Amino acid sequence: MLASNYRRGGAEIVRVSQETMAEAAYKSIVAAAGPDQTSATPGYNILGISKDRAQEIFDEVASENFETTLQQQQRMMESSKEELVTKKDDPKSEGGGGDEVDVMKQVLEENSAEDLEKSKEKKAPAELSIYECETCGYTLFPSSGRDFKFFPDDFVCPECQAPKDKFVQKKQNIDS
Repeated sequence: MLASNYRRGGAEIVRVSQETMAEAAYKSIVAAAGPDQTSATPGYNILGISKDRAQEIFDEVASENFETTLQQQQRMMESSKEELVTKKDDPKSEGGGGDEVDVMKQVLEENSAEDLEKSKEKKAPAELSIYECETCGYTLFPSSGRDFKFFPDDFVCPECQAPKDKFVQKKQNIDS
């Protein structure tokens, strides 16, 4: 059904998307299972991944010490912050350089405090736009930032062929 919504190459687009999602899911499974493993983590066949591809993914994750991409990024950010804060004064440089380190430390501390305050603030609830066909109940969920106005005037319901004006907008709060 999804493939038929694309003008050209729908089946290929869906196939590649599914493979990518399956490989990402398997990569997460391998990382979550941790470094005690010696071979490909079970479950690849359920995701439709070949044994060879599963072993390639396992080797890739093992070479990254079973860290997820997010964990790697966080580790790199923390080490960069530590380098800036703990950087020693170089007596050979002109002006000492100590002021620059102190300023960087102050900026990092201020940014950390601001981030903490922002995370504590309650954000206004976001709304999800939903359009429902009054005739058959078919529901559309346009992407964030998109409205129903981006659908052409000759758009019809894929289920009952009702015209665009038979769709009514419903708003739903998103819990974040």
